[in-house]
Amino acid sequence: MAKAVRKVLAGTGVLVLLGGGLFVTKVRSGLAQLPSGPDKVIRFRENLDSTEAFRKLEEAKIIRDAGALGWYAKYKRTSSRVRRGSYRLHPGMTADEVLNALKLPVVLKVRLRENEWASRAAKRLESEGVCKAKDYMALVNDPAAFASSVSFPLPKTSLEGYLFPDTYNFAPEMDPREVIETQLKTFEKKVWDGLNQPKNLDHIVNVAAMVELEASRKDERGLVAGIIENRLAKGMKLQIDATVLYAKQVWKDPTGREVRETVSPYNTYKVAGLPPTPICSPSMESLRAAASPTKSDFLYYVGLPNETSLFAKTYEEHLVNVKKMIAARKAAQK
Repeated sequence: MAKAVRKVLAGTGVLVLLGGGLFVTKVRSGLAQLPSGPDKVIRFRENLDSTEAFRKLEEAKIIRDAGALGWYAKYKRTSSRVRRGSYRLHPGMTADEVLNALKLPVVLKVRLRENEWASRAAKRLESEGVCKAKDYMALVNDPAAFASSVSFPLPKTSLEGYLFPDTYNFAPEMDPREVIETQLKTFEKKVWDGLNQPKNLDHIVNVAAMVELEASRKDERGLVAGIIENRLAKGMKLQIDATVLYAKQVWKDPTGREVRETVSPYNTYKVAGLPPTPICSPSMESLRAAASPTKSDFLYYVGLPNETSLFAKTYEEHLVNVKKMIAARKAAQK
């Protein structure tokens, strides 16, 4: 009968419809609040007609009757469209509260930092309510799933290093695939196109990730990138602490014992050449440094507490710099 009433009265105007006793009773009943319940995130993956959006809210048991809310929305002259995005609602909301909640999707502004490896970013995304860390990491380790999403060549085993660090507007409880696609498309625009689509992209990203974690000062990153290239050219092991930390997935100064005993292809004290994958998400400064490393005869560097570095051409000079570094650390602790 409700369908027949709506069909007959469809052209008579909402105010007239709301004036009919039986119809008013039905609408009021349909607008009655459900028992209060916990928040739910309702995600619309595309712009929807409000009728379809209300139907989804009824299915999610946020509202009692989609048709009743549709008539009330017309009476209130609210938008007939609901924007794609995520909305936080809960059972027990009034009709006005539901309509207000649907005016703007919920946005989570999340800063994914330079120098973080993917597992640390995954924990941040979970803590911010964007997606589950384990689901995100499962996709990070499946680059083939994104082969059609971007135009640049993806690595084969892991997206580590290609998940561009930036401040993003995400939604609550997003599909992690959408999160990663957003990061990859940002990488495509800023790195792939920004560096004129380099043929040695994988090499640049790998070196840049080490530079990011090893060089605190932006003006020293080119020198550090150059030292990495010098050591690779001479067949020297890179001996970079940050690769050992990545192997152990901890962030602290490694002890000599950890360096000696950590068995991993990422331990560049033991294994020659580049690590199997990048070890973090590098910044544009580090990527530019890796793409155009500073030429020098330096083969060694050591960091000081004030975030500057000392550079050396020979191992003997490096040992002198190490002593200076130890003295500087002791002085800083006093």
